[in-house]
Amino acid sequence: MPDNTINWGQGTVNSTNDWGGAKANSANSFGAVYDSSPSGDTDIVGSTIIPNNKSINFDGVDDYIDTGDIDITGTKTISFWIKTNDVTKTQVFYHGQSVSNDNLILGFYNSKILASVSNASGTPQNIMNVNALPLSGSFLNNTWYHIVLTKSFGDNGNNNGQITALYVNNYENKNQTGNRFASNNQVNVIGKLDSSSYFDGSIDEVAIWDTALTSTQVSEIYNATGTNTTKDLSTIEPSNLKDWYRMGDGDTFPTVTDNAGSNDGTMTNMDSSDIVNDTPS
Repeated sequence: MPDNTINWGQGTVNSTNDWGGAKANSANSFGAVYDSSPSGDTDIVGSTIIPNNKSINFDGVDDYIDTGDIDITGTKTISFWIKTNDVTKTQVFYHGQSVSNDNLILGFYNSKILASVSNASGTPQNIMNVNALPLSGSFLNNTWYHIVLTKSFGDNGNNNGQITALYVNNYENKNQTGNRFASNNQVNVIGKLDSSSYFDGSIDEVAIWDTALTSTQVSEIYNATGTNTTKDLSTIEPSNLKDWYRMGDGDTFPTVTDNAGSNDGTMTNMDSSDIVNDTPS
């Protein structure tokens, strides 16, 4: 046979392929070695970890993102990464409303994470109020936390809303207290409640699913987050991913792209410098 002058692992001279590149027109992800290989296609799927280099910073005065006509009726999961400058300040990082005018509000209240559901008139229906972990501890300023809420609503505005779980850094909380947020304004926004309680800090990777994620799926998101990396949320199965805001990654001011749906957000009272290089790790 002809003398082979190429050492093991060495690419061909003047090769136009990147090191480790799959074969041309391969339908498979990494693992296809060369065109005639009987075993080159190993059906190795692509990574579910993606780069994450940006978040959006809110000044706590008048900054917010208008996300338009998001419908939070029925079973939903909402996932956020948040970092506040002042845990003692009453502030809201998400306010969503169903088509029947039920409200879901998430924020800080009395140095705790508060999730509050109210009906169309602002009457509280279901409330959850938790400390950081450990439960005997407290939230810290300038510290990233992963918040995931699962909930359900009645479809006609008459049934009580129900918060089914509230996760903080992968820990499931189910305790409820009497504190509440309430609103009867029709808004779907990131970073404020009505015209008050503006969020003071940074928010990253906001996502809404049309299903209640399990504790295992919540763990997938939390454990996949590292320095400048995050979970590809479209790979959570079954996906049912409705809205996904990367909060800076791939965005062009003032638009915050909805990477799963069509409800692009608009940065309001903000400028391009509010997209910052600060992410959970």
